[in-house]
Amino acid sequence: MNSQILCPHDRVEFPAGIPGRYRGPDLTRVLGVLIIAAAILLAPAEAVAQASSEDPLLDNPAADLVAATELLLFEEIEEVVSAARRPQPISFSTALVSVVSNEQIHYSGYPSIPELLLSVPGMDVLSVNRNSVALGVRGLHHQFADRTLLLIDGRDATNPVFGGFDLQGLPISSVDIKRIEVIRGPGGAAWGANAFNGVINIITKSPKDDPGFRVFSSINDLGDDQTGFAYADTRDDWGYRLSGGHEDRESSDTAIPDNDFHSRDFAQRDYFNASLNGKPGAKTELSFGLAGVVNTQGDAEMAGYPLESDIRGLNEQEMVRSFGRMDYDLNAVTHGYLQVTGKHQRDDYHGLYHANLLTSEFDCQVDSRQIEDHELSFGTSARWVEIKTERTQPEDMLSTLRENEYWLGAFAIDAWRPSESLTIEGQFRADWYSPIGTDWSGRLSTLYSVDTQQDHILRLSGAKAFRTPLLGLRELTSSRVLLPSPPYPSDMYGLTLIPTPDLRNEQIYSLEAGYSGRINHAVDVRVNAYYSMYEDLIGGESDETLSGRVVALENIGGAEAAGVEGELTYNSPIGALTAWFALNDFTPEHPTQSLRAYYPAQHKAGLSWRYHLQQYWTVEARNRWSSETGVDEDDLIAGDIGPSFNRVDAVTTLALAQGKAHIQIGINDVADDTRSEVMSIGSFTAHETPGRTIFGRLELRF
Repeated sequence: MNSQILCPHDRVEFPAGIPGRYRGPDLTRVLGVLIIAAAILLAPAEAVAQASSEDPLLDNPAADLVAATELLLFEEIEEVVSAARRPQPISFSTALVSVVSNEQIHYSGYPSIPELLLSVPGMDVLSVNRNSVALGVRGLHHQFADRTLLLIDGRDATNPVFGGFDLQGLPISSVDIKRIEVIRGPGGAAWGANAFNGVINIITKSPKDDPGFRVFSSINDLGDDQTGFAYADTRDDWGYRLSGGHEDRESSDTAIPDNDFHSRDFAQRDYFNASLNGKPGAKTELSFGLAGVVNTQGDAEMAGYPLESDIRGLNEQEMVRSFGRMDYDLNAVTHGYLQVTGKHQRDDYHGLYHANLLTSEFDCQVDSRQIEDHELSFGTSARWVEIKTERTQPEDMLSTLRENEYWLGAFAIDAWRPSESLTIEGQFRADWYSPIGTDWSGRLSTLYSVDTQQDHILRLSGAKAFRTPLLGLRELTSSRVLLPSPPYPSDMYGLTLIPTPDLRNEQIYSLEAGYSGRINHAVDVRVNAYYSMYEDLIGGESDETLSGRVVALENIGGAEAAGVEGELTYNSPIGALTAWFALNDFTPEHPTQSLRAYYPAQHKAGLSWRYHLQQYWTVEARNRWSSETGVDEDDLIAGDIGPSFNRVDAVTTLALAQGKAHIQIGINDVADDTRSEVMSIGSFTAHETPGRTIFGRLELRF
């Protein structure tokens, strides 16, 4: 969607084939391999011959580079919208923001969203299996994490039952993404509840960003394949965009030769995405969107169920997202929008829960510079969530429930600039959530420009945010791990989960300081430090009884966190080099305090390098190293640790026909043929997942 502040796009997926069984080299894969191989062998000579006769830019290497990438519509990201809900220069952002650009997404070979986030300082990305990724800013992450808020064009994309997010189950793919903005640190003053440790805002393409028809297909040596299309057009003051596709992913035991563990992490999905926007008048812009996905995965063991093959099933998710938005220019210095969003979702997670979810949301915002030296934003939002869960097996973790939940929120943001070198921005938001009550978030930031060119900026911020326990935490109830009889009495369970409806909101208070600088208009440096205090963190309290182990979620205690994160980027006409590091330390109040989440990896570092060899060739290499990921010692089930890892990826891109055809060959995770098992929070089992992967991708544009 094309909108001044934020935009959404989603898609839908439908299961195909026989889940969990290797289907062999079907026609799509065979044709894909043959097309890519033939193009690599034949295209370079043909491309050079064509360029020699038709392209007058060959004598100018700098112009060659421009011509080769012009049709990709790449542009330097100078502004971000996630920190204050309106465009800001990234160096003047009042919260720490990292950007994964369109160019990074393209030259990386369009990997999954978690793989794209590997390059973000402070981001913890831990693959539990091929479908479940523990993802969070500065830790406190697991598959059902809700301490990092996920947005698509500023619209909530989390699950209303647990608050976590399944990126495989969202109607969006990397080909639809314009850029990803990540707020590191509390973002609740702008976005409300559960923007706790950070925010991931996926910003999608509008019709003007990517006109024309695009079709793509990718395959890899594990047997995975993905095929899709995108088409966008603009006429007069209106534009529309359509996209869709299908994805198949094999299970780990199929992808890893001689694997003894029978995994169930295969996946299939189909999606569609449609958007329309236009200007019916000089001051009015309308935007509409509809997207859907059907996602089918093998079930995964959780707290001991299901483990036996005769009771296993599939995890299925269907989702439809829609929105309508009107932007209006009240005058030359005041802009506002009204927006209505709807989402219908059906979740069938075998052995966990079965739910139908309906979400309706209304929000509005006004941005104004009516007052001299002040940039004001204020608005309100309302959300209604209808949740229906059904217990289909005794082992389901949620019983049969029907509940309506309501949210109301209001915010105000004022950026005051008393001088050319000084900016003071205050953000305040109050939210009311029907099961819990009212809470608030805030941020106060001071930015000071050291030089008149504003190339060197100092920032000092204080922030507060909260996380509210959603239905899945308040009403979690189940009996797991049936004990053998004898010696135990019949119907005795080793683990029983009981509901705890009186949970309080978690709180975070953070102090941040940083420097953002540009040197010689080619080198960008950003260094930031933070200290955070947590209160009322929710974890599991257990008690051994005659009937087994009884566990209830409680507000157990607090924690402290501190760290330093830095980025250095060098840009030139022939490429880019980026290096970053993160030190994220986390100390709970009690040494054995359960948080139902992983601690952050204490040390993380990365390096990426992109080089345009000639007019047609581009090479990119990326490296990320992460120390081991910790977990509380008294966890509900697991007490293991996510291992350290060092991942190296390399991709070569060949652009042909003046950028209308792109062929990519790459290898991910060069050093490791398999990845060590990661014990999921609350699980008994773990298994290796595929590591080294060779892939090919063909994209045609018309």
